[in-house]
Amino acid sequence: MRPAYPRHFSQRRRRSFWSRFGKVAIAVGLILVVAGVVLLIQIQRPVPTLGVEPAVPVGMSIPGAPPAMPWPSSGEAAVDVPSLGMLPGPGSDRPVPVTSLAKIMLAFVVLHDHPLIGPAEGPGLTVTPADVALYRSEVGQQQSLVRISAGEVLTERQVLEGLLVGSGNDLASLVARWDRGSDAGLMAEMNAAAARLGLTHTHYNDAVGLDPATVSTPPDQLRLTEAAMADPAFAAMVSQPSVTLPMAGSVANFNTLLGQDGVVGVKTGASTAAGGCLSVAALRPVAGRPALVYAVVLGQNGTMPVQAALVAGKALVDAAGSAVKTTTVVPAGTAMATVTVPWAQRVTAVTTTDARLPAWGGLPVLLRFQPARLGRSLAGGAPIGTLTVSVNGRQVQVPVGVNHSVSAAPLSWRLRRMP
Repeated sequence: MRPAYPRHFSQRRRRSFWSRFGKVAIAVGLILVVAGVVLLIQIQRPVPTLGVEPAVPVGMSIPGAPPAMPWPSSGEAAVDVPSLGMLPGPGSDRPVPVTSLAKIMLAFVVLHDHPLIGPAEGPGLTVTPADVALYRSEVGQQQSLVRISAGEVLTERQVLEGLLVGSGNDLASLVARWDRGSDAGLMAEMNAAAARLGLTHTHYNDAVGLDPATVSTPPDQLRLTEAAMADPAFAAMVSQPSVTLPMAGSVANFNTLLGQDGVVGVKTGASTAAGGCLSVAALRPVAGRPALVYAVVLGQNGTMPVQAALVAGKALVDAAGSAVKTTTVVPAGTAMATVTVPWAQRVTAVTTTDARLPAWGGLPVLLRFQPARLGRSLAGGAPIGTLTVSVNGRQVQVPVGVNHSVSAAPLSWRLRRMP
């Protein structure tokens, strides 16, 4: 319905007024339509999800210093709790003679070439007259020997038991000839195996360690011992206080610690050049759980060098086991990430529980954060990711969450946000 005009309005003025009023009305209407469309588009635009920005510290380590060990007053030593860490003693990076510890590598190579599964004895090896002649010559040199006779048949297991338990040097040529064709062939493979294991300070100049040029270090011997102990056949052999062989009868192990206080191996040795040597493995409570702890002691002197090595080795495995404590590596409440909220301030995300692992001071800590896929709001305490805490291979996972809730985007933000 058209508006009523004053009577004095002429027809022309009436048309002009209506033209201007109509244009304004149309313009206002268009503006309202556009505004409505814009508001509708703004409301219907997808709201972005919350984002996560990691803030994980780098170069972290367990607080404190490594534990003090009862290192022997002479010689070289090292101790290791696998998956936690190795502690080398003073001078343990210097290669020295290792005497009969060389037989650990000899057995490691033979078992690699000819595995013994379960209680299997393996093939028989026949003792030749040449083997007996070598044995007789070595008797005069007062070497460590296991009595043999021509025609005697020893199984692979019996030969290795004679080498590892009885430390019989005379059996080395017998097994070398069978395994690699000659002493030189076996020695070459022992050095090749050392290279594969990363034993950079180890060299074998003979198969049994009689030659002072057969040298290694305590850390290298620890790596070798642990690799050898991973073979159940080897571990079973070195755990025996004695073995019975066809001609030699009962042969006692020089490692008198065996069967006592959790000691389960591994090998002793002694010579004028090397002194008393020991590689030992023992079950010890580590952070409340039984675990194998290893120690290697070289260069022990005195009137009873093997006994000195045994005493020093046991002291080291005892100390290493008790040094490991369950430690709070990352406490609850440690900031590990930031949640980005497009419509509000950022929110700090923290570990919601303690990350605890067996460890000792000074060990490096590796942290890895895995963010979760987030929505458009968060409840207080909700997890936004997982932190994996690793210490030398052992690891634990703890949730990372926000301390307070994050509300969904308010209508006011949705309406005024820019593209």
